[in-house]
Amino acid sequence: MAKIYKKLLFAVFGFAVLFQTASASSIETLPFSDVSEGTKYYDAISDLYEAGIITGYSDNTFKPDQEVNRAEALKLIIASTGITTTSDSQTSEFTDVEGTEWYAPYITVALGKNIISGYEDGSFKAENPVNLAEFLKIFINANELIGIDPTESEEFFADADKTAWYAQYINFAAENALIYSDTDNNIHPGENMTRAEIAYVIYRYKNADYFSGEVGFGKATYYADIFEGDHTANGEVFDQNKMTAAHLTLPFGTVVRVTNLANNNTVEVTINDRGPYADGYVLDLSKAAFQQLGYMSSGVFNVEYEIIYPTDE
Repeated sequence: MAKIYKKLLFAVFGFAVLFQTASASSIETLPFSDVSEGTKYYDAISDLYEAGIITGYSDNTFKPDQEVNRAEALKLIIASTGITTTSDSQTSEFTDVEGTEWYAPYITVALGKNIISGYEDGSFKAENPVNLAEFLKIFINANELIGIDPTESEEFFADADKTAWYAQYINFAAENALIYSDTDNNIHPGENMTRAEIAYVIYRYKNADYFSGEVGFGKATYYADIFEGDHTANGEVFDQNKMTAAHLTLPFGTVVRVTNLANNNTVEVTINDRGPYADGYVLDLSKAAFQQLGYMSSGVFNVEYEIIYPTDE
């Protein structure tokens, strides 16, 4: 049976909210042909686009799977915090950054605020891909947050060293629901970040009261038609057209965000029944919910699911 990875709820910080709530966006349709509504990263990309933090390409694509370099990541982080820069020619203490580079103003302000430090050889390596550990350090510093060193007794991630320089940043991000481990408790600190993944971390930070960080993994299937009209375990009349699901232990009324790991399609459902009881299965979905994730003929999807706290619109 899949585990629930429980993280601490996001602490309250005094920051200016730059985005809409996670449950809605005022943009009716994104202009990007490669970002579909109902997928995992859609809301994040939509909100950052609306806020003017990200843009797409001239061919009307966003390229969500494209890796981001260190300069691009720094620009996104600075823009998301509201820190201002100047367009004047800049000087840099990094040996590989010319003052005329487009990213020089971001490096200047980041250095002035101790957001970045560069490498021991005096370089910044702006064109290098940014990995998760590097991104989180810059992001946490830019937002004037404080990393959390893991204790000796604390369970840590299978692929992360709790004595490494990045441990405090990974630990902070996980405990505050910015990131979460996969089904094998890996966090992949050295994995290069994509445009969609960076947007998602920023979005989760800005909508901390929406995401719990309590994530589970397993198989999801759907109710047969013979259950239509029956009473669920909480006393409701089952309706295949409603966005509901069964789970063995989650309290009735809990809302979870379910993602099909094969295609990143997502759906939000409310727990109103008990089940499934087969080993490895974590959710029984109504047909309406299952259809949001993929083809009915598939029968079963490998999913991740996270407890969320949607706000009333």
